[in-house]
Amino acid sequence: MMSVSWSAGRRPAWQGRQAAITITAITALFLVKSAIALIPGALPAELNAPLFNLLLNAFVIEHALTLYRVWDVVAFYVVTLVVSFSLENIGVLSGFPFGSYYYSDALGPKLGEVPILIGFSYVGAAYASWVVALILLRVWTSPLRGALTVVVPLFAAIFMVMWDLTFDPANSTIQKWWIWGDGGAYFGVPISNFAGWYLTVFVFMLIFAVYLRATGGSVASGVGGDPSRRIWRCAVLVYMAMGMRWVPWDSIGGATQVLDGAGQPWNQTAIVQSLGLVTGFTMWAVGALAIYNIVKDAAARQKT
Repeated sequence: MMSVSWSAGRRPAWQGRQAAITITAITALFLVKSAIALIPGALPAELNAPLFNLLLNAFVIEHALTLYRVWDVVAFYVVTLVVSFSLENIGVLSGFPFGSYYYSDALGPKLGEVPILIGFSYVGAAYASWVVALILLRVWTSPLRGALTVVVPLFAAIFMVMWDLTFDPANSTIQKWWIWGDGGAYFGVPISNFAGWYLTVFVFMLIFAVYLRATGGSVASGVGGDPSRRIWRCAVLVYMAMGMRWVPWDSIGGATQVLDGAGQPWNQTAIVQSLGLVTGFTMWAVGALAIYNIVKDAAARQKT
């Protein structure tokens, strides 16, 4: 039976072999779901986003409890949801900071002008990006201190925006889950969107980092043992799998043309192929470097 510590000390809420096994199982399910989504028509469109969010947030809760205290995890959810929903609603109503856009009804119930699923997508992707930043900056064993309070959010927000680069044109220009009223240079998506994303993510990650520094929130005790190495690797695999999507390798000649919100036509196959290329040289490259860091750290520990 899972034992969770609610103490106010620095010890993470859930550690040990059971935690590693549970997190590995959820990661495997997420990877299977992502692989199935690569097969055209294998996963009904109406199930894709809800299942993605369900598995991703299950992973976040289980994984975060191995690095942080219960109240730290609650704080991450609250800060992320409040900031993301606030700025997204402001964005839909005013155009700041993302640009002119609105959400269709394809993603289900909304909180204000924003689908509820969007907020929980922010949570899941932000957490995976946060952990990747911890790995690449080698923040293994101690609370955030000094410049790291700002540096970790700076890089984690970049890794989060990489994710948006891999899907926004497909989900807006092709799927019409949201519509950019004035179109944009990136297959119908305005460049301002990515600046808005970075601002939004950096704000809530910085708030969380300041909270951790003020309360002494800790991360788990490094990657020296096999269970803990597995936990860190799982987060990287989830981050990389978030960017997985079907990429048609056939010629773009004669492919279906789709219109963005401004009526500009785009080649659908070209969009999807380009996003696959972007994924490989952003999220997967970063993920590979993170795994290298984990392996290198583990090898160094075995020598000491």
